[in-house]
Amino acid sequence: MIQIILLVMGIIALVRLPGFGRLTVDDFPGVDPDAFVHWRKAQRAAAIWLVAIAWGLLVLQVFVGLIMGLVLVANRANKDEFQRAMLLMQVISVVTVVLSVIPIIIPINKARRLREQAGIQWPRKKPRSEKASSH
Repeated sequence: MIQIILLVMGIIALVRLPGFGRLTVDDFPGVDPDAFVHWRKAQRAAAIWLVAIAWGLLVLQVFVGLIMGLVLVANRANKDEFQRAMLLMQVISVVTVVLSVIPIIIPINKARRLREQAGIQWPRKKPRSEKASSH
């Protein structure tokens, strides 16, 4: 289950990433251009960190699971040993996800702090007139 959550988090961050590159200071009237550039950089870095950590953990967990499975099969493990190994794998998954939250939170908080200081409204909400014309 954790692997699916990591995969979805990475996909969402990756889909939003190109949108940051298209943003300009003109999209946010009244915002200081320097503050906008700093926020956009921080927001992009936070999204890249999220993708890297989420998918890195996913690849690492799959790799560790495969190695554990191969070792268990090679040693002709019984049902109890398989169950203990699966429990260990779940514990490892939870611990690695919890420990990886710290490096994700730091850039996200920096981007949030810069956004609030600059007065940037993100994500932008399209006015009804823009929504109607895009259909």
